[in-house]
Formats: sequence, C-alpha cells, structure tokens
Amino acid sequence: MGTHKNWTFWRGHIFRQGENLATLYGSNSLPIPLKKIAEKRKVKNVIFRPLLVDGCLTVTDEGFNIYVCCKKGESQDVTSKFEAENEVVGLPPRMRFTIAHEIAHTLFFDLTDGRPRNRLVGDHQNTIRKLETVCSQAAARMLLPTDLVRGEIKKLNIYDPAALRQLANKAAVSPHMLVYRIGELYGYLQGIGGFAYAEHDGSVYRLKAIAMHSSLLDLFPKATTDSAVADLISNPNFVLNGGTEYEEALTLPCKSRYSKFNQKFRFVCEPQHNGKRARGTFLTFERLD
Repeated sequence: MGTHKNWTFWRGHIFRQGENLATLYGSNSLPIPLKKIAEKRKVKNVIFRPLLVDGCLTVTDEGFNIYVCCKKGESQDVTSKFEAENEVVGLPPRMRFTIAHEIAHTLFFDLTDGRPRNRLVGDHQNTIRKLETVCSQAAARMLLPTDLVRGEIKKLNIYDPAALRQLANKAAVSPHMLVYRIGELYGYLQGIGGFAYAEHDGSVYRLKAIAMHSSLLDLFPKATTDSAVADLISNPNFVLNGGTEYEEALTLPCKSRYSKFNQKFRFVCEPQHNGKRARGTFLTFERLD
C-alpha cells in the first residue's frame, strides 16, 4: 500500500485495522490485552517514565518504542503490570488508552521491509490534528471492539448505570470512553435514550461525556460536554442536582413540524454509597412511551 492523504481512506482503514488487531490478539474477551498487539506492530519497548505528555511514539530501525507517562517511582510497578497483563490486575485505563493510541499511530506506517516508513501525506498542522483524533478513535475500537461490546450489551440492561460501571471495569476503560463508544454503537441498542458520565466540580455535577439517540438532540440541546447536569434534567429532586432521588420519571413537552405532544423519560444515576457524594457517576435516560 502506498502513501495517502485522503482522510476518508485513513479513517476507515485505521478503524478496521484497530478492530482486527483486537479480534486477532485480544483473546475474544475483555479487557483486551495490549502487549501482544504491540508486539505484532513491531513495538520493541513500552517504557514508563515521567513525561510532560501522556505518551509518545518513536521510530527505530527495528520498529517502535512507546513512552507512557507515569509518576516518579512508579515505573517498575507499571512495567511489571504491563508485562504480566494476563495474570495480574492490569494498568489503569488512562495508561491502557495511551498505549492503544500509540499503537494506532503505527498503523500509518509500512512495516514490510526494514525501518518503518510513514505512509501519511498531508499539510502538517491539519494532519497532526486529524491524526490525533483518528488515533484516539481507533484506540477506542481496539479497547472496545464492536463485536465484543455488542455481546456484552446483550447481557446487560444498558440503561442501568450500574451495568455501565460493570462494563467499564471489565473492559478496563474510562467512563468517558465507554459513553462515547456506546453512542457510536447506538444502532445495536434497544430503546431511545442516552448515556452520560458526570463529575462534581466543587459546586455542581457537570457532564464530562454524553451520547444520545439522534432523535433527542433537539429535545436536550443544552446537554453537552461540560454543561451542568441540570441542562439535561433540571428537576431539583434529582440527586445530581442536590436532591435525594436517584431515579426520576419526567414528562417533557415536545413538538414536531406538525404537532405538539408529551414524552415520558426515566433518568437514573448510580447510587452514592454511605451518603458520600461520588466524584464521578454514570447517568442514563430512556424514553418510556
């Protein structure tokens, strides 16, 4: 395969490659082990050390080195976890995403002969921005491949926030990534609704990730990343707005081009244990009628 500058080509190609790697070397279960995938992409070393960035990739005559940021004094511990990722509690989600992201960068290189050769052609500034976006999206597909996630979804009540927490922990991914990935797979879900992850900023809970069925975008136009949860559900009784209720059923006025009508929704968030406010919580909403 030669060089390309068409991002439509690259996006499709890299996404397929990311999923294929997870399918071939991921043991057909979650979490996806990354060590073997890295080796297949000629990553010779994954090096953990304090950095100013989350991670980076360097090219060598033999392949690649991946550098991953860790705290001072943590290097030996996280290296051991990466080397034995099938036998011990693995790396935290942030590090796993960084490694997957850097592996995705290798997919832009030709590895068939000698030193890896970059096949990407394009304007420098625009290319870097698009490159990072595509690599992040490919990393999400590598860590949460479509077929595996679809299988997990069939086992769960996906509109139960506790089920989302269970799936995020099983896959060893961040809540943010899971929300966006499920949003990409909405065509495989039952019902009409949405998924979010909210964090408390010291004064209110804010949405850090949100995905919803396309038909609801006009109904919740203010519910975007970093907006307050109240922009999604304004009811003061809801626990994330300072109330005590973890589940609320609300009837919302809606309208189409030809008529006005009401729709009933159920909003649910994770329970807060021992009366303590959770720093971060999953939140779901589903249309009931």
